Amino acid sequence: MNSNPGEAAEPKVNILLVDDDPDDLAAVVSALDGEGYNLIKAQSGPAAFQCLEKMPFAMIILDVFMPGMDGMEAATMIRKRESTRHTPIIFLTGTMPGEQQIFKGYATGAIDYLLKPVAPQILKYKVAAFAELSRKTRLLEETNQQLIRAHRELARSSSAEIRASEEKFRVIAETAMQGIVTCDRSGNIAYFNPAAERMFGYSADEIVGQPLTRLIPERYHHLYHDEALNRLLSGDNRADTGLEISVERRDGAQFPIELSYAGWEKGNQVYLSAIVTDITHRKKLEKAILEVSDREQRKIAQDLHDGLTQQLTGIAYMAGSLEKRLAAVLPGEAPAAAKIYSLLNEAIDQGRSLARGLFPVKAEANGLMAALEELSESVSGLFKVSCKFECPAPVLLKDTDATTHLYRIAQEAVHNAVRHGRARRIEVWLIRRPDEIALEVRDDGDGISKDNGGKNGMGLHIMDSRARTIGAVLNVRRGDKKGTVVSCCLAG
Repeated sequence: MNSNPGEAAEPKVNILLVDDDPDDLAAVVSALDGEGYNLIKAQSGPAAFQCLEKMPFAMIILDVFMPGMDGMEAATMIRKRESTRHTPIIFLTGTMPGEQQIFKGYATGAIDYLLKPVAPQILKYKVAAFAELSRKTRLLEETNQQLIRAHRELARSSSAEIRASEEKFRVIAETAMQGIVTCDRSGNIAYFNPAAERMFGYSADEIVGQPLTRLIPERYHHLYHDEALNRLLSGDNRADTGLEISVERRDGAQFPIELSYAGWEKGNQVYLSAIVTDITHRKKLEKAILEVSDREQRKIAQDLHDGLTQQLTGIAYMAGSLEKRLAAVLPGEAPAAAKIYSLLNEAIDQGRSLARGLFPVKAEANGLMAALEELSESVSGLFKVSCKFECPAPVLLKDTDATTHLYRIAQEAVHNAVRHGRARRIEVWLIRRPDEIALEVRDDGDGISKDNGGKNGMGLHIMDSRARTIGAVLNVRRGDKKGTVVSCCLAG
């Protein structure tokens, strides 16, 4: 509730709940009710699309198994709509999904699975994180649009209008929560607002006139600084929004920001203005979401492997012994016992396969190499494509979080290549360099569009988020001849 009666109350975040079972739908509503969300319910895929036509949603909680249009089909169609292609989707399922179904779900754009009955606290935690992201994104978009309009108005105005526009821009810039940094065509800083001073630790007096590279770690110069200036010098003044990079404070500490920038002209001078938002808190939330999801999957995998499959192994042993005893005294009943023994062994294999899919990287120094080898073999078998793992020299990595995130990045890149790029040949490379570990996924598919540049799509966003969580740099580009190359470089 807004504590200032003179201000309008902040609008509620819309969340779409889709489930054909009224009881399951009521359970989700009960868990989220009272948290300040606008919960919209739908009991079928078509009903969900009617809701999507009426309003935007911060996230969608979607049942996998529904009559008619199931959750997978609905998610695929949601991803094809321009207005909803980036909306996070969490799948609900009453049964443990198999490895192929998990791959299919992630390929349609899902970011997570939750098992029914849903644990209320886990659901609340995940929804709260995405609701906060939605609120911050909406605020950032509104501020960006105000500042971009002010800049362009300033560039077009006559002398009297220029003074009014400059004053309007000054008021907006001096009171903005976001940092605003302007540089000239040489890459030197020309303006530094109060929010930027607080964010970076420099006063405007000491930083104005200094090169912009003073704020950007060297490893990002070629990706962002050089690219932005080259666009400016070529006369390309289009706005670019939603870039996420790490920058450097005066004391040398690095922190993540979201960056939007556009070129503009004043007289014969060309400038580049950037709106900078410190997203440290948001990144902590994203990291926490990933950690909660990974912990859940690890626990389920351990329960499957150490509990259920071990118990089934014991039962299978008993069934095998029963078959032998029946063969001696009741030969006609022995085949039934043999069938039970065979089915139990199939269930054991399925349980172990599920456990590997949920927690694929073993807690060993060579665990990542083994997991990527198994991923390549699995993809080759499931999708009938050539998927090979290449590792010229052993890459030993003991950090479990880093190995898990690198594996998930490779998994997402491989399945993007199969599902969206229609690749027939995929190579997964793990390379040890003097100062970094490089993971690369190369394919011969359709290739990512030049305009996209790897920025759009929930899957790409999640890969980028995983990379930044472990301090790595993700780059997605078109192959030299065809296809796509996804690379992730981790220092160390």
